[in-house]
Amino acid sequence: MVVITGVLFALVATFVDLKPVVDQNFFFSTNDPGTQQTKEIERRFPSQPEVILAVSSRDISSPRYWDEFKNSPNASIRLMA
Repeated sequence: MVVITGVLFALVATFVDLKPVVDQNFFFSTNDPGTQQTKEIERRFPSQPEVILAVSSRDISSPRYWDEFKNSPNASIRLMA
């Protein structure tokens, strides 16, 4: 039984290509109806990306808070004044 298993393993390792193939359709095929529907919705209703900030502060409208936020090197957005 062990010999048969070894022979079968050797045959599979020799003749079967086990390299993973990842192409442009690996996750979302362009022929997928869901992907086509999503693209159609995005075409009909264009929108700008949105950013949601989670803030933990008692008073986010205070001048001190805004000064710290604007001067923060981690601020990832620009606020239009």
